[in-house]
Amino acid sequence: MVQKREDYELAYEQAKNAPPKEIDCELVSYVTCPWCGKEDYDPWEYDQSDGDVEEIECGYCEKTFWVQCMITVKYTSKKEPWK
Repeated sequence: MVQKREDYELAYEQAKNAPPKEIDCELVSYVTCPWCGKEDYDPWEYDQSDGDVEEIECGYCEKTFWVQCMITVKYTSKKEPWK
């Protein structure tokens, strides 16, 4: 099936005028820039404790945003010692 040029132009205009997609930044495993979506897989440079809030700059798009650190601790119990 051959697409008409008008179909492509219509699709382009619809995509251009669509609202921007929301970036999932809530309760995620990595610091994620809410502007560009870039994930920081090495957040150890931030000196944060549970509940701390810090303003940081994205190393990719260079915009600033706020990050809150939430730490979860989980335990594993066994009847016998690990081998």
